Amino acid sequence: MISGVSEHSSVFLKLLEKIGLTLGTKIRVAERIEFDGSIMLIVNDHAERTISREVAKNILVML
Repeated sequence: MISGVSEHSSVFLKLLEKIGLTLGTKIRVAERIEFDGSIMLIVNDHAERTISREVAKNILVML
């Protein structure tokens, strides 16, 4: 579950909102892409999203 972010710029927060990754969203890592470090996520048990390594490293999760 997304519990916070370490980047607080409006551009970053707008991106997260646009792709549906807001506080409290349930996420599961489906795959890490070896080529560029991007991450494929399953969001709320159904939607797939791929995020960059840069975005992923700024999302805080609660296990």
